[in-house]
Amino acid sequence: VTSQDHLVGSVEGVECLLIESLYHNHAGDLRRAWLAVRRAILIAQLLRLSSGVKETALDEDADTHSEIDPVFLWFRLMQMDRYLSLMLGLPPGSLDNSFATPAVLATCTPLERMQRTQCVAAGRILQRDQTDTHTNDQELKDTNEVDALLREASALMPPEWWLPPSAD
Repeated sequence: VTSQDHLVGSVEGVECLLIESLYHNHAGDLRRAWLAVRRAILIAQLLRLSSGVKETALDEDADTHSEIDPVFLWFRLMQMDRYLSLMLGLPPGSLDNSFATPAVLATCTPLERMQRTQCVAAGRILQRDQTDTHTNDQELKDTNEVDALLREASALMPPEWWLPPSAD
């Protein structure tokens, strides 16, 4: 089903492609997972999910009653893409960070804020690694900024959150 473009040209189709990507990731096939999430990103961009527009389908005649939040779906696509890009040493599909603006973060739970901040940090690492013109000073500065971002993200969660769960 997900190989048919006319069947995945909606928010639900993008979600199916993301689920396919998760399946391949958990099966250990990171390249197939990367391909599936990239396809999902391209369709999401056609649907204008990256701009926050709540389009439901590429086909104007499609009848869909989605319960999926397109803005949240866009964040999950970016999160999966950046994870896979880091794992495979490939460039990210988008450097868009609209999912982590101060206004959006203000509405999130601490866990969601941490996840979104980690995703921004992953994007910064990928961006840094793609440029060949860095000097050692610039690389150190970028690395320190990413480190500060990750420390800020980890500080969002209470100390007991980081403890391993007990078997009791």
